[in-house]
Amino acid sequence: MRFGLVIFVLGILTSGVGLSQEVRYIDLSGVSESVGHEPPPGSMIESYSCISPRESIPQKAGISLEWMETTDLYPRQRVGAEFRVENTGTTPLTLPIHPTLTDLQPKDLAAPFVYYRMSLPLIAGIPDEGSFLVVGALELYGTVNRPDTFLKLKPGESIRVKGEVGVRRWWKLDQIITVSTVVELSKFKFPVKKTKKFVPSNPQCHLERSEPGTPLNAYMHGEPPTAPSASCLSTSEYCVDRTVH
Repeated sequence: MRFGLVIFVLGILTSGVGLSQEVRYIDLSGVSESVGHEPPPGSMIESYSCISPRESIPQKAGISLEWMETTDLYPRQRVGAEFRVENTGTTPLTLPIHPTLTDLQPKDLAAPFVYYRMSLPLIAGIPDEGSFLVVGALELYGTVNRPDTFLKLKPGESIRVKGEVGVRRWWKLDQIITVSTVVELSKFKFPVKKTKKFVPSNPQCHLERSEPGTPLNAYMHGEPPTAPSASCLSTSEYCVDRTVH
């Protein structure tokens, strides 16, 4: 392993993230669904939305990558990571905090179902090329039918989320990379209607995110240490593995 010690990363995206009051620590270790699944196309109906009640003042969130298990990333690897999300605005910020989606879905899969998702990704970038990949993410869910699946952060309050991020995308060749993160809040609706089009958030209700700070230097390997290589997309320089779970 290139860096043999556990690495603590403070303030990967530090702009707007200061000394906050932590109100919840969420440990997703061992939750297989938290590695990031991909909903069917057309199910997302809103992005960067804030959850009702809608506020007339834009909501703001700061995000930092507090800890990462290693700076050597391999295909299909599960990497321990810890994120902090802080309300850096002046109005309450409501976040989905439930670890899995399957137990929130109705038994009748044809029944209308709306849920919110907060995604905390690891973003790998190649500095010299200006390209990047979302290699994997931790995800938390909420539905208005279950008020306990949300947490309201007051200004200056924060949560920490720890879990194992499944590496689902990587470059075909070994790369020196930087690692950063963002916070993404989205709304989804099922069943999916082919005529349903994605619409942006209400301009009076959107999530402003802090500007990226100095990312972490790391190394991404194009081959796993023992397992065979997954199939790569023939038209790109990176690989996708949808079997990580």
